[in-house]
Amino acid sequence: MRILRRFLARVKNFAMGQRSREFGIRIAVGATRGNVIAVVFHKGLVLTLIGASVGVGAALPAARALTQLLFGISPLDATSFARLSFCWD
Repeated sequence: MRILRRFLARVKNFAMGQRSREFGIRIAVGATRGNVIAVVFHKGLVLTLIGASVGVGAALPAARALTQLLFGISPLDATSFARLSFCWD
């Protein structure tokens, strides 16, 4: 997971580096620094929401399939999902 996080951070940095010309043009045309930052955050938020929905969409059927291996919790326990997603290393 750490390698995946580093890879994703590098991909994000590369993508923002590729868009530096676009940001320069936006600023030259009259966009404020806040507008450019809003564009970056909007793009990141959209990608995050897509990734989260795909992840949850894959995790729910997987949890149901692994019901026999779960002891003491339900297959769709929200607390267990949250703990696993934040502590997975």
